[in-house]
Amino acid sequence: MDIREKLKAKRRKKKSLVALTSIALITTTLAVMKLTGFSMPLSNKTNSKTAEATITRLPNTDTVTYIYDVADLVAFRDAVNVGDDYSGKTVYLMDDIDLSSVCSSTLGSWTPIGATGASFAGTFDGNYHTISNLYLNSNQFVYLGFFAYCNNSTIRNLILSNVNAYSTYYRSGAGSSTVAGLAGGNSGIIINCGVTGKIDGRQTQSVSGDRTVEVGGIVGSNSGTIQNCYNKATITGATNTSNSVNNVRAGGISGSCYNAGKIYNCYSTGNVTVTGSRFYVGGIVGCFHGASNVMKNSYATGTITINGSSNSTKKAGGIVGVNGDNSSYRGTITNSYCLTTSYSISYYYNGSSTTTSGRIAAAILQTYTVTLGNAFAYDVYNKNNGYPVLAWQNETTVMSLNKNQAYIGIGEKLRLNIVEDDDVTRIIENNYSAKNFTWKSVNEDVATVDENGIVTGVSDGYTTVYAKHETSGLYAMCIVNVAKEIANPQIETGNGFTAILKTDGKVWTIGNNTNGGLGNGTLVNSKIPVQVHIDEDTILDNIVKISVGTDHVLALTKDGKVYGWGSNTNGQLGQNNTNSSTYAKPVLSEDGTSYLSNIVDISANGYGSTALDKNGNVYVWGRGTTGEIGNYTTTSSNLPVKTTIENAIQVSIGDGTVGALTSEGVVWSWGQNTAGQLGINCTNNTTYPMKTALNVTELSVGGYHTTVKRIDGTLYACRSIFLWKNGDRKYSKCYKIYKSKFTKYSYRYQ
Repeated sequence: MDIREKLKAKRRKKKSLVALTSIALITTTLAVMKLTGFSMPLSNKTNSKTAEATITRLPNTDTVTYIYDVADLVAFRDAVNVGDDYSGKTVYLMDDIDLSSVCSSTLGSWTPIGATGASFAGTFDGNYHTISNLYLNSNQFVYLGFFAYCNNSTIRNLILSNVNAYSTYYRSGAGSSTVAGLAGGNSGIIINCGVTGKIDGRQTQSVSGDRTVEVGGIVGSNSGTIQNCYNKATITGATNTSNSVNNVRAGGISGSCYNAGKIYNCYSTGNVTVTGSRFYVGGIVGCFHGASNVMKNSYATGTITINGSSNSTKKAGGIVGVNGDNSSYRGTITNSYCLTTSYSISYYYNGSSTTTSGRIAAAILQTYTVTLGNAFAYDVYNKNNGYPVLAWQNETTVMSLNKNQAYIGIGEKLRLNIVEDDDVTRIIENNYSAKNFTWKSVNEDVATVDENGIVTGVSDGYTTVYAKHETSGLYAMCIVNVAKEIANPQIETGNGFTAILKTDGKVWTIGNNTNGGLGNGTLVNSKIPVQVHIDEDTILDNIVKISVGTDHVLALTKDGKVYGWGSNTNGQLGQNNTNSSTYAKPVLSEDGTSYLSNIVDISANGYGSTALDKNGNVYVWGRGTTGEIGNYTTTSSNLPVKTTIENAIQVSIGDGTVGALTSEGVVWSWGQNTAGQLGINCTNNTTYPMKTALNVTELSVGGYHTTVKRIDGTLYACRSIFLWKNGDRKYSKCYKIYKSKFTKYSYRYQ
């Protein structure tokens, strides 16, 4: 299962956990703590709630433990530390937690989970919540971190914010001490976790014997798997410089990696600094020692600082400090990168004494979103200075309306309301009344909306209506189509032919009919408009929208069915075959046993088709050679394929490029990107949807460009597009933009 599909499943699972509260046996009233540093807020704002709320707590079972507050977390830790390793059990974090009430420079250090009694061996699921202000300051523990040592356990979906860790553990004999944000040591699986703050490990005693301190952002010493994790904490390691055998192993993700340790899809932006007579220091791992070690799809951008020059006992690298002390212990490192400003990549990197392989300029690394694989995403929220982020970091709370796209008449009214959702309730509590939101129509000439969310149709056209929750910054949008009769009139052109939708809901065509694009049952060109038919005796009617591709046409009926006609060489008619049609035929469903239904928007272009249903699901069919089907393949489909997109309100397809606008104003794009039309700062095609623009009210994808209109009314575009606007009605000038990122277009008149 792809990472994005896993994230969708994760959200459904999280919602099901909350739904279980209806059968919970214990209900208590909690003073809900202010949520600071919410892990994935919309528009980079901190979502917070300070009022008291009644929370129904799930009861713990023999195999499941729920953590709601600091007291629950401490009780869980203490249970592990007296001998319960939680093997076969799962622990769920149900809220963000601030640890400053139990550990600080005044209160003392946090005692790691598993520091005494037993190492944690169960599953800890953070549900993408944040634990903040972890304070660690100790000379008592070999393994220092939030967890001490993860013994074949699974830690997932957890963010540790503002960690302050300092270890001065002294071993009486030779051996290692470790310190990190998440875990001192790991032989299990750590996935979808992040750490910020500062980590400091020191071995400063002037004594004989080989003593090592291992310092990392995620773990100190790793012999397990670290996957889809980031570190933004600064890393510091030091040993007594008068002792020639003590050494430091420091890295952004892990200090050391041994015994078939794996690091997949990780990045570190934290600076790493070391002092000592011996050290291995790397942007990702300090000592990468083991023939079965594997690192792939990872990068580091932090600065490496060493006190003393590199030599046979002082080894520094932008990715790893050393890859095996000799050829028998060299692991495999692929598709991993550091900046040219970092140290040489590594001593003994893949068999070479030194190498600069993998060192690239910052501007190049910022274009590597697709290169690094589908665990990464474009930094659309600017969380990482334009460098690729992990896909799970771009997940946000989505607020939606009861309609995603609606069709009303002039003078007709439509009531919109916010859909209640567990994640939204967490932010806005139960304040779903329309008067708690700011309502706006972006085109009041077409439709207006009042403070109660009631929309009134004014004239033919369409507009985006949105509700904004001012405190959180969350948006929920709907596109409203207004028509005096059945449809807004439309004229669209294809390859030598034109399709016309009249206000009475009937479709007329004229021009080239080589591939049946006129839809009148013939292949004969026509110099006069002809009417589209379903069969010889039946006219296609009740149409509210049309969309024309290169040689095919789609039509949407008022009751939510889709018809297609014309060329079908790539399956773009959705008939489970590649036979072209001279009559309009209903598009089949995903499995081909019925017809696509409840559709509210359509788009055709090139040799593909897309549709949006009333539940916000997006379907694509036709040519898929550049990834436009959006199912992680380059395979074409002659039946509709449902993508992973949810809560969409508009779809648009270009020549191999697909875009979808979701209810919170986010654009998702995928498919062909040879001209940079996806807007993700590169020209790599992508076979899966990726967030590309924010605060958008309208989307249009063309042949080799994408344009969006933002909430503030400004127009943005990416790659190969001509834009123009009449100024004083005397002149009109066209400007061409060549960009692989969305760029604001400023109207210029002359």
